[in-house]
Amino acid sequence: MQRSLLFMTQGIGLYVVYGITFIVTLFYLITNRREYKATKAFYMRVFGMSSVKGTIYAHRNFYTMGKIVMDRFSAYGGRKFDIEVENKEKYDELENGDEGFVQLSSHVGNYEMAGYMKPFDKKLNVLVYSGETETVMKNRKRMFDANNISMIISDGTMDHIFSINNALERGEIVSIPADRIHGSAKSISSPFFDGKIALPMGPFLIAAQKELPVTIPFVIKKSATRYAIYNTIFRFSPEQAELPIREKSAILADFYAKRLEDVVREYPLQWFNYFDVFVS
Repeated sequence: MQRSLLFMTQGIGLYVVYGITFIVTLFYLITNRREYKATKAFYMRVFGMSSVKGTIYAHRNFYTMGKIVMDRFSAYGGRKFDIEVENKEKYDELENGDEGFVQLSSHVGNYEMAGYMKPFDKKLNVLVYSGETETVMKNRKRMFDANNISMIISDGTMDHIFSINNALERGEIVSIPADRIHGSAKSISSPFFDGKIALPMGPFLIAAQKELPVTIPFVIKKSATRYAIYNTIFRFSPEQAELPIREKSAILADFYAKRLEDVVREYPLQWFNYFDVFVS
């Protein structure tokens, strides 16, 4: 199936594939009821939408996700996308510096697209959860290898923790998804819209222990061929650095949740987190 998608994005054009994707996502609403219900409930709770409007936005969300998946396969085949970067100078300073830093990613937009833009000056290590298909992993590795990116596979053991620590000690970048507790043993809650969101504790503990700079990137789809990367950089203040690790983790988690809320409020169709995220 995924090999066919790779062929389609190259053979019949991206806009035609988008059209097919629109129809396919209508069936996705029917066959993936849990994801549909969670997405619809989110729009109704957060944005005060009616049931009908929530359904429409759920389909638009799935359709946007479908287009982003097609963009990935199109990039595998060599298609180039225009990508503009906010705060590029500050990010370049971190990338060209001696110390490593933690990058807290999310399921917003098309984060993976940032890895296809250009080779990184500092090696980037991306935490990837096992279970992806062979086609995706093979093409992802090919694209990443060309741009000085390595994957750290989380397979249920603790090996990835050692790999993360070693990479940071070498002064490299480590990217960890931080907006989904699915598969995470411990969580931390932070204010989010009208309630609290449950976030995985691990990424924030790692950043708090290391006291390294933290970047929070969102790669937003702006049009069929254009993306924008919005980067926020977080550093613990001298006063915060003296706090216990748990308190520092909570400070960073609250900062991350607020940035996530701001982006989701501005781009409500580009958060692809199909679970009930609220704890209250």
